[in-house]
Amino acid sequence: MLGDRELGFMSASALIDAYRRKALSPVEATKAALARLERLEPKLNAFVLVDAEGAVAAARESAGLFLS
Repeated sequence: MLGDRELGFMSASALIDAYRRKALSPVEATKAALARLERLEPKLNAFVLVDAEGAVAAARESAGLFLS
């Protein structure tokens, strides 16, 4: 699996292509983005609220779009 830094610089179309090829799931991408955010947020101080549970739940829901 790609590291969170690499995933952070992937375009939306590259992410969708990876989902379709089953090389990556929306849940994996979301968890990587959350890990990157957790690591960088103390320096960035850009977010008031991060709904990690909601983001992962939405990623699980969207993963069904790529199962067929």
